[in-house]
Amino acid sequence: MYMNTEMHFKAKDYWNNLSKDNRTKLLQEYNFWLGFSDYLYDYIPEDLKTVIVLKVDINDQFEVFGS
Repeated sequence: MYMNTEMHFKAKDYWNNLSKDNRTKLLQEYNFWLGFSDYLYDYIPEDLKTVIVLKVDINDQFEVFGS
């Protein structure tokens, strides 16, 4: 998966700062193995990283348009 450096760090920060409960909710929502909730961003699968990047990107867009 290709992403720019800024988005990579935003997604990494988003995941690493989520509580375990919120990680579990996100994993359940997208039908991922719940054991990933214990993993750091660097060790989760690429398809989960893609979901996180999209969530971060959407949140960024809402912030821009909501302002």
